Amino acid sequence: MSEHTDSVNRVASWLSELVAKNPKAVNVTAWKKYHDILVAARNHIALLEAKTTALPQTFGDLSDLPDEVRAELNLPEGDELESQITTVVNAYGGTADINQIIIGLYRKFKVTQKRRFLQNKLYRMIRNDMLWSVPDRKGLYTTTAVEGGKPDLTDEEEETPARPGRSTPPKAASRGVLQDFDNDFSRGGDFDDEIPF
Repeated sequence: MSEHTDSVNRVASWLSELVAKNPKAVNVTAWKKYHDILVAARNHIALLEAKTTALPQTFGDLSDLPDEVRAELNLPEGDELESQITTVVNAYGGTADINQIIIGLYRKFKVTQKRRFLQNKLYRMIRNDMLWSVPDRKGLYTTTAVEGGKPDLTDEEEETPARPGRSTPPKAASRGVLQDFDNDFSRGGDFDDEIPF
């Protein structure tokens, strides 16, 4: 509610109380008339504010649109969960942690997600500039662009951890073994001595 609407509401409430306290006063009819005018003005102000408020650049949650409007949109096949996450974070004032997001997804959309899956989704949204992590606040996400709000290397390592006991990821390790084999084979190496079985 804007400051203007709030002011109009206060005056309308005051007139309503005035009528209730003084039902036999000479000016009751005028007070009621002014009250009705102010209520109509409040409704008109609210309508104008809704029409003139800037729309966000991103589409956000499209679930409020009727099917015939959605059918006319030329949008890539979007990820509904990303839209729901953005809506939830905005509902918390533009900043939320993963616990708030999990609760908000359920309360607003009746969507249940595993924490790990949601962490991966949030990570990808940050990589695609749909969300930003709040610097120096681990696990806090915002819909407002933040300098330095990209995931760092430690976040990326958490996304695809190496198997325990390995210093390199499996693909890199297997490429190294194959490369060694190719080098030995091209030099005409004798493999009988090297095979342990």
